[in-house]
Amino acid sequence: MKIIKLSNFSRYPIFGLRPTSPHLTIYRFPLPAVLSVIHRGTGIFLYFFIILLFMMENMSSMDMIDYNMYYVYHAFNQSNGILFNLISFALLFSIFYHIYNGIRHYIWNTGSLLTISGVYITAYIVLILSVITTLITMLLIS
Repeated sequence: MKIIKLSNFSRYPIFGLRPTSPHLTIYRFPLPAVLSVIHRGTGIFLYFFIILLFMMENMSSMDMIDYNMYYVYHAFNQSNGILFNLISFALLFSIFYHIYNGIRHYIWNTGSLLTISGVYITAYIVLILSVITTLITMLLIS
C-alpha cells in the first residue's frame, strides 16, 4: 500500500488527488510589473496625503487647530526624527517616483523605448533617479 502525502495535493474532491501548482513560490514578477504596482501605490498614497492636507488646512482655517500642528510636527521630529524622516522619505519618494515614471510613460506614448531592453533601462533609470533625488532633497531639508 502506497502512502500519499496530502500536503502537496489538492484537497478538493472535485479535482481528486492532483498536485497543486507551486505558482506563487516559483514565479518571480518582472521588474516592469513590480514598478507598475509601485506606481499605482504611490498614486494612491499621494491622493490620500493630499486629502489629509486639505482636511488639515480646512480645520486650521476654522480655528479648530491653533498650534496643534506645531505640536504634532515636534512630536514626529522627536527621538532624532525617525518617524518624521520615514514619513518624509515615503512622501518625497512617492512624488519623485510618480513624476519620473509619468515622464517615462510620456516617452512611451511617443513610441520610443518600447523594446524589452528599453523598458528595463528606463525602469532602472526611474528607480535610480527617484532614490537619488529623494536623498538629495532629504539632505537639503534636514
